[in-house]
Amino acid sequence: AREVPEKMKPKKIQISSSDNLFGKVKKLTKSDKKAA
Repeated sequence: AREVPEKMKPKKIQISSSDNLFGKVKKLTKSDKKAA
């Protein structure tokens, strides 16, 4: 029972971190378009 929550925790962290990266990339693309 302890192994399941431990496995789910890293997955959630990975998803949130990838979401943050995606948001950063989107912001960078918007800035690049404005600069161009």
